Order: sequence, then C-alpha cells, then structure tokens
Amino acid sequence: MTEGLEHVGLMELDHDIESAAVAGAAAVQRLIADRTQLRARLSLQEQELTASRAAQDDLRRRLTLLHQRYIDLARKVVGQLEQFDVAIRELLQDSRQAGPVNGDPAKRQFDSNGVPLGPQVMPKEMNGANGKMPLPIEP
Repeated sequence: MTEGLEHVGLMELDHDIESAAVAGAAAVQRLIADRTQLRARLSLQEQELTASRAAQDDLRRRLTLLHQRYIDLARKVVGQLEQFDVAIRELLQDSRQAGPVNGDPAKRQFDSNGVPLGPQVMPKEMNGANGKMPLPIEP
C-alpha cells in the first residue's frame, strides 16, 4: 500500500508541476502580448510625435514669414510717415517764408507746428445727434 501512496503522491506532484508549467507558459504569453502591445503604442506615439514636430516646424516657418511681412509693412508705413512729415515741414517752411496771409498776422490760423491758433469756432445752430449739442468743427 505504500507503493500505491507513493504512486498517488508522484501523480499529484506531476500534476502540480504540470499546473505550474501551464501557469508559467500563460504568464509568458501575457508578457509577450503586453510587450507587443507596448511596442505598437510606442510606434504610434513616435509617428504622432514626428507629425507634431513637422506641424510645429511648419507653423514656426509660417509665423516667421508673417513676422517678416509685418516688419516690412511697418517699415513702409514709417517711410511714408517720414515723407509726410517732410512734406508738412516744407509746406510750413514755405508758408513762413511767404509771410502772414494778406500781411495780417491776426489772420493766421495755425502756428509753426500746425496747431490751430485761437478759440474753436462753434456754429450758432444746434446740429448734434440729439439737437442739443453742436458738433465740433475740425480745422
């Protein structure tokens, strides 16, 4: 009977070893599946990162071009303002050299900087939006 118990004990041991081997194989398969899944995620994320960097580079290039266009536009506007300033200064210089209008300094309307002289003249009639306030007269 001892032999029978030994035989049953060996069968149980074989069964335990077989169960452990099957569980180990299943664990290895899960690890391989997880590794494969992680590799796929990594590949996808690398593709997304590459696409994101390309889009970022394109946006940076466009922003640089836009910045340069605004710089060029600002230079043109400053140039035109300088030309306008020169023209106004020449006009004022010419008017000073020509003397007061009709020789009467009281008839001058602007000073040498182009600022209106004297009080603003307001119309006698009311012409505001509500009929109570007159609109200002621009020089």
